[in-house]
Amino acid sequence: ARGCALQAAMLSPLYKVRDFKVEDSSPFAINISWMGGASPHADGATQEEGDVSMGVDVESEWKTSTVFPAGSPMNVLKTLTFFRKNSFE
Repeated sequence: ARGCALQAAMLSPLYKVRDFKVEDSSPFAINISWMGGASPHADGATQEEGDVSMGVDVESEWKTSTVFPAGSPMNVLKTLTFFRKNSFE
């Protein structure tokens, strides 16, 4: 509510306020989990310029990766790629 009032005051010709920058961020981390095993990558997940690649094998082992850490800005996109030897069930 404070951000809305501040933005309205900045746009209004009746009020003089300093310009502020308001950024939304997520207070919680966003994780992804999947069933898989060893992958061709060293640790099963690689991150390169915001893209996350998930290698998945046929073994039954839970893997977890943090896609967005706590405090990361909102409106950020990441691409998740899953490599599988078998089809999804």
